[in-house]
Amino acid sequence: MKTRNVRRLIRDGDMVAEVTIELRDDHEEWGPTMSPADAAKLDIVRQAMRLKDYPAVARLATLFRLTPFATGELKAG
Repeated sequence: MKTRNVRRLIRDGDMVAEVTIELRDDHEEWGPTMSPADAAKLDIVRQAMRLKDYPAVARLATLFRLTPFATGELKAG
């Protein structure tokens, strides 16, 4: 069995949570898969994001705030 860590992003408005989960590839028909614990972790983070409970999100994920900017603000180097 081969495993790898991947990051999944969950967005709510201008906030994004980056959640690390483990995918397992058993070389079977339905792969790769994640554990029930990782699926629950994603659900908990998603629900906390909806409720704007950012301290709970920060315990399980890395939290980012998106900042929009106009493309005219960029200058070519």
